[in-house]
Amino acid sequence: MFKTVPNLSLSTKSVKKRTYAYILGYSINQFRPIVVSYQYWLTSIMITYSTMKMINISPRIICTLIIVTILFTTSCSVTPNTGNSSHSDSNLSSDNEEKSIKADGLTNINISLITTDISVGSNRIAFALVEEEKNTLIRKENVSIQLVRIDSTSFWDNNEVKTLGESISATSQLAEIDRGYSHLHDDGSTHFHDSGSIHVYISEIMIPKAGDWLIQIGSINESEDINIYPALIRVREKSLSPIIGSNAPLSKQLLLEDVKDIYEIDTSSPPNPAMHKVSIDEAIKNNMPTVIVFASPGFCVSLTCGTTKILVDDLYEKYNASADFIHIEPYDLDKARNNQGLIPVSVMHDWGLQSEPWVFFIDSNGKISSKFEGIVTQSELETAFGSIRNNMVK
Repeated sequence: MFKTVPNLSLSTKSVKKRTYAYILGYSINQFRPIVVSYQYWLTSIMITYSTMKMINISPRIICTLIIVTILFTTSCSVTPNTGNSSHSDSNLSSDNEEKSIKADGLTNINISLITTDISVGSNRIAFALVEEEKNTLIRKENVSIQLVRIDSTSFWDNNEVKTLGESISATSQLAEIDRGYSHLHDDGSTHFHDSGSIHVYISEIMIPKAGDWLIQIGSINESEDINIYPALIRVREKSLSPIIGSNAPLSKQLLLEDVKDIYEIDTSSPPNPAMHKVSIDEAIKNNMPTVIVFASPGFCVSLTCGTTKILVDDLYEKYNASADFIHIEPYDLDKARNNQGLIPVSVMHDWGLQSEPWVFFIDSNGKISSKFEGIVTQSELETAFGSIRNNMVK
């Protein structure tokens, strides 16, 4: 049967090891596309070092991980996409790559969190289950999650998991995300490539307090022997991104009229000029609902931008007469294409976004109605659009 590692007998070394790997992996992923310039891998080392010091990791571990960072980045650097392709999702495991779990022996499974902006209040938490040995996605029905608040000081300083008596349970919806990308042919026609699908889980959960929480799998209907390692998350007092019901930031971005070529502000293939004609502040003030997608199909770090942009494009084709649709490239494309790094544009700072992609739905009063980080389903987008359309000022 499935055995979630109990929080009281949890191996803190195991969770710490995965936390170290996450920190190091995040640093590498952020800087690997740009390590052709020495200043950027030096920045990567500084971030890795500073993060390790903040969580009191020993100097020996810090030095080891920094050396790994240097070796990995210098040997695995890649040239960024030129910006006219939407197939950045290709590295995600597709449906036909999801392996069945072996019945003989113990299998370890990790929780891979997709959501990063988690705060007190209502949260949409998306995650995947990944078999550790084969690094493949696991698809199971009837998955529930449990969040347990822990004493972070005891966890890091004394290698103990001390719970604080608070736990929350929620069910998770299994979502199948179709993947693919489109590209423009020389004759002007658009061709769509189907890249299969992946399976993730989505939970709506109310978190009452800030601090460190362990997220565990509460139940899975399965008779095989499997260990599911919990994931450690930090819950903020306030969301970094605009909260539901708040006023949308009145930002201004580069428009089609400000550039010589649309590819200066769009890496989609093909790009949609209509999504670059109205600024965010103008759209919010015109008494029409607004849909904003922050996504870079050409330079996506999260590997889900292409899919999300295609879903929003589909929404645009159906409802563009009823709302303004805006596409924002999260990064300065000129710098990205010239190996100067993935530098967020000012609008990303305005909205407090530290990841991509994001989709925001804004009602006709300029209030945030819905928001989605990372992977999102077509049904979620349809439901969110229905809410702002019903609010539209006649």
